[in-house]
Amino acid sequence: IRNDPGLVPVVIAAAGSYYLAEDIVGLPGQHGIQIAASDVTLDLNGFAIRGNLEVGSIDGVNLTAAASNVCVRNGVIRDFQGLGVSANTPNLGCLFENLRVSNCGSIGIRSGLGGLVSGCVVRDCGSIGITGQDGALITGCTSYSNAAAGINNGGGLVHGCSARDNVGLQIALVNGALGH
Repeated sequence: IRNDPGLVPVVIAAAGSYYLAEDIVGLPGQHGIQIAASDVTLDLNGFAIRGNLEVGSIDGVNLTAAASNVCVRNGVIRDFQGLGVSANTPNLGCLFENLRVSNCGSIGIRSGLGGLVSGCVVRDCGSIGITGQDGALITGCTSYSNAAAGINNGGGLVHGCSARDNVGLQIALVNGALGH
């Protein structure tokens, strides 16, 4: 995927494996990348998806209700007015790994149901750093300096994570468990 100003936001509408060949820059009122299909792997390949808080880029990576079994890995997502990575209740079994998410106006990473968030670092977001939904596993992550809880997992497991300097609770669990 290349950053073609005429094609932003980038919309992935078919199953498959995709990778970035350069940084993606979000436009006002747009997502950086929107995934609208299941069975998608997006490797950021060390590149960044960058928004612009002043002009209101929405989410860095946004999953539509049609997207499940999605993997996003290996890069930077920053400076979005909304979420860094936005998966929601209909987005089942997603994997987000080795991401560095920062300076988002809302949540850094939201997992979707039964998701796995692994090896991510989230900082300086306007709400929760990382939030998991029912059945989610958050493992090996660091979350700091966020405006609410560092890590919040409802009905899932948090294992081997650290959180510090968040305004709310460092790690909050609702019907979930904290692993060793």
